[in-house]
Amino acid sequence: MSTDDREEPKERKPTIWIVLSGVLAVAVVCLGVWAFSAQSDADDAQAALDAQERAASAATPEPTPEPAPEVDPEAQQQFDQIADELGAAGDSLDDIEQELEQATAKVDEAEQARTEATGAVDAAKAEAEAFEAQFELTRTCLRGTLDAVGAAFEGGGLDTAAQELQKLAGSCQSAASS
Repeated sequence: MSTDDREEPKERKPTIWIVLSGVLAVAVVCLGVWAFSAQSDADDAQAALDAQERAASAATPEPTPEPAPEVDPEAQQQFDQIADELGAAGDSLDDIEQELEQATAKVDEAEQARTEATGAVDAAKAEAEAFEAQFELTRTCLRGTLDAVGAAFEGGGLDTAAQELQKLAGSCQSAASS
Protein backbone atom coordinates (compact mmCIF):
# COMPACT_ATOMS: atom_id res chain seq x y z
CA MET A 1 0.00 0.00 0.00
CA SER A 2 1.19 3.11 -0.92
CA THR A 3 1.05 6.12 1.08
CA ASP A 4 -1.13 7.66 -1.48
CA ASP A 5 -3.74 5.03 -1.18
CA ARG A 6 -4.06 5.58 2.36
CA GLU A 7 -5.79 8.67 3.16
CA GLU A 8 -4.89 10.35 6.22
CA PRO A 9 -7.71 11.63 8.24
CA LYS A 10 -8.17 15.29 7.83
CA GLU A 11 -7.90 17.29 10.88
CA ARG A 12 -10.85 19.41 11.45
CA LYS A 13 -10.42 22.82 12.73
CA PRO A 14 -11.96 23.54 16.13
CA THR A 15 -13.69 26.72 14.93
CA ILE A 16 -17.17 25.39 15.58
CA TRP A 17 -16.28 24.63 19.20
CA ILE A 18 -14.55 27.96 19.61
CA VAL A 19 -17.56 29.85 18.25
CA LEU A 20 -19.95 27.77 20.37
CA SER A 21 -17.86 28.37 23.50
CA GLY A 22 -17.71 32.10 22.73
CA VAL A 23 -21.50 32.30 22.31
CA LEU A 24 -21.97 30.36 25.52
CA ALA A 25 -19.56 32.67 27.38
CA VAL A 26 -21.43 35.74 26.09
CA ALA A 27 -24.76 34.18 27.20
CA VAL A 28 -23.37 33.48 30.70
CA VAL A 29 -22.08 37.04 31.01
CA CYS A 30 -25.45 38.42 29.83
CA LEU A 31 -27.35 36.25 32.33
CA GLY A 32 -25.03 37.43 35.10
CA VAL A 33 -25.61 41.09 34.18
CA TRP A 34 -29.35 40.49 34.01
CA ALA A 35 -29.36 38.77 37.46
CA PHE A 36 -27.44 41.64 39.07
CA SER A 37 -29.75 44.16 37.38
CA ALA A 38 -32.87 42.30 38.55
CA GLN A 39 -31.52 42.11 42.11
CA SER A 40 -30.75 45.82 42.02
CA ASP A 41 -34.30 46.56 40.80
CA ALA A 42 -35.75 44.37 43.58
CA ASP A 43 -33.64 46.17 46.18
CA ASP A 44 -34.76 49.56 44.83
CA ALA A 45 -38.42 48.49 44.91
CA GLN A 46 -38.07 47.24 48.51
CA ALA A 47 -36.39 50.50 49.55
CA ALA A 48 -39.19 52.51 47.92
CA LEU A 49 -41.82 50.36 49.67
CA ASP A 50 -40.10 50.82 53.03
CA ALA A 51 -39.93 54.58 52.46
CA GLN A 52 -43.65 54.69 51.62
CA GLU A 53 -44.51 52.70 54.75
CA ARG A 54 -42.45 55.05 56.91
CA ALA A 55 -44.08 58.07 55.26
CA ALA A 56 -47.54 56.59 55.72
CA SER A 57 -46.97 55.81 59.39
CA ALA A 58 -45.50 59.27 59.96
CA ALA A 59 -48.38 60.96 58.10
CA THR A 60 -51.08 59.03 59.98
CA PRO A 61 -51.51 60.71 63.37
CA GLU A 62 -52.37 58.70 66.43
CA PRO A 63 -56.10 58.77 67.08
CA THR A 64 -56.96 61.14 69.84
CA PRO A 65 -60.05 60.71 71.92
CA GLU A 66 -62.73 63.19 71.08
CA PRO A 67 -63.43 65.62 73.87
CA ALA A 68 -66.72 65.17 75.60
CA PRO A 69 -69.33 67.51 74.22
CA GLU A 70 -69.89 70.52 76.37
CA VAL A 71 -73.19 70.72 78.14
CA ASP A 72 -75.09 73.94 77.87
CA PRO A 73 -74.85 75.57 81.32
CA GLU A 74 -78.51 76.56 81.24
CA ALA A 75 -79.59 73.00 80.38
CA GLN A 76 -77.33 71.64 83.14
CA GLN A 77 -78.85 74.08 85.62
CA GLN A 78 -82.39 73.04 84.66
CA PHE A 79 -81.43 69.39 84.90
CA ASP A 80 -79.93 69.90 88.35
CA GLN A 81 -83.04 71.82 89.48
CA ILE A 82 -85.38 69.03 88.37
CA ALA A 83 -83.13 66.44 90.00
CA ASP A 84 -83.22 68.39 93.26
CA GLU A 85 -87.01 68.73 93.11
CA LEU A 86 -87.40 64.99 92.59
CA GLY A 87 -84.85 64.15 95.24
CA ALA A 88 -82.47 62.45 92.82
CA ALA A 89 -79.27 62.01 94.75
CA GLY A 90 -77.36 59.74 92.43
CA ASP A 91 -78.64 56.60 94.14
CA SER A 92 -77.41 53.30 92.84
CA LEU A 93 -79.57 51.36 90.43
CA ASP A 94 -80.16 48.69 93.07
CA ASP A 95 -81.48 51.29 95.55
CA ILE A 96 -83.84 52.72 92.94
CA GLU A 97 -85.06 49.24 91.95
CA GLN A 98 -85.73 48.48 95.62
CA GLU A 99 -87.66 51.74 96.01
CA LEU A 100 -89.62 50.90 92.85
CA GLU A 101 -90.57 47.50 94.27
CA GLN A 102 -91.73 49.14 97.51
CA ALA A 103 -93.70 51.80 95.62
CA THR A 104 -95.29 49.14 93.38
CA ALA A 105 -96.29 47.13 96.44
CA LYS A 106 -97.75 50.28 98.00
CA VAL A 107 -99.75 50.98 94.81
CA ASP A 108 -101.09 47.42 94.82
CA GLU A 109 -102.13 47.71 98.49
CA ALA A 110 -103.81 51.07 97.84
CA GLU A 111 -105.68 49.65 94.84
CA GLN A 112 -106.82 46.71 96.96
CA ALA A 113 -107.96 49.07 99.73
CA ARG A 114 -109.83 51.19 97.19
CA THR A 115 -111.75 48.21 95.83
CA GLU A 116 -112.60 47.02 99.35
CA ALA A 117 -113.64 50.46 100.63
CA THR A 118 -117.23 50.81 101.80
CA GLY A 119 -118.80 54.16 102.30
CA ALA A 120 -117.93 57.53 100.88
CA VAL A 121 -115.31 58.48 103.48
CA ASP A 122 -113.42 55.19 103.23
CA ALA A 123 -113.58 55.33 99.43
CA ALA A 124 -112.20 58.90 99.41
CA LYS A 125 -109.35 57.92 101.79
CA ALA A 126 -108.55 54.86 99.69
CA GLU A 127 -108.63 56.97 96.50
CA ALA A 128 -106.24 59.52 98.05
CA GLU A 129 -103.87 56.75 99.22
CA ALA A 130 -103.93 55.16 95.76
CA PHE A 131 -103.17 58.51 94.17
CA GLU A 132 -100.33 59.15 96.62
CA ALA A 133 -98.85 55.67 96.02
CA GLN A 134 -99.07 56.14 92.25
CA PHE A 135 -97.42 59.55 92.59
CA GLU A 136 -94.57 58.03 94.62
CA LEU A 137 -94.07 55.29 92.02
CA THR A 138 -93.97 57.86 89.21
CA ARG A 139 -91.57 60.04 91.19
CA THR A 140 -89.24 57.11 91.79
CA CYS A 141 -89.29 56.25 88.08
CA LEU A 142 -88.41 59.83 87.20
CA ARG A 143 -85.59 59.81 89.76
CA GLY A 144 -84.19 56.65 88.20
CA THR A 145 -84.44 58.15 84.74
CA LEU A 146 -82.70 61.34 85.85
CA ASP A 147 -79.96 59.34 87.57
CA ALA A 148 -79.38 57.36 84.35
CA VAL A 149 -79.25 60.52 82.25
CA GLY A 150 -77.01 62.17 84.85
CA ALA A 151 -74.65 59.21 84.68
CA ALA A 152 -74.44 59.67 80.92
CA PHE A 153 -73.60 63.36 81.40
CA GLU A 154 -70.93 62.56 83.96
CA GLY A 155 -69.09 60.27 81.58
CA GLY A 156 -70.78 56.92 82.01
CA GLY A 157 -71.75 57.00 78.36
CA LEU A 158 -74.99 56.42 76.57
CA ASP A 159 -74.65 52.64 76.74
CA THR A 160 -74.58 52.72 80.52
CA ALA A 161 -77.60 55.02 80.63
CA ALA A 162 -79.49 52.80 78.19
CA GLN A 163 -78.77 49.70 80.30
CA GLU A 164 -80.02 51.41 83.46
CA LEU A 165 -83.16 52.60 81.70
CA GLN A 166 -83.81 49.08 80.38
CA LYS A 167 -83.63 47.72 83.93
CA LEU A 168 -86.13 50.33 85.14
CA ALA A 169 -88.47 49.95 82.18
CA GLY A 170 -90.57 47.07 83.56
CA SER A 171 -91.47 48.73 86.85
CA CYS A 172 -91.91 52.16 85.37
CA GLN A 173 -94.14 50.90 82.57
CA SER A 174 -96.81 50.03 85.12
CA ALA A 175 -96.54 53.55 86.55
CA ALA A 176 -97.05 55.09 83.15
CA SER A 177 -100.05 52.92 82.31
CA SER A 178 -101.93 53.76 85.52
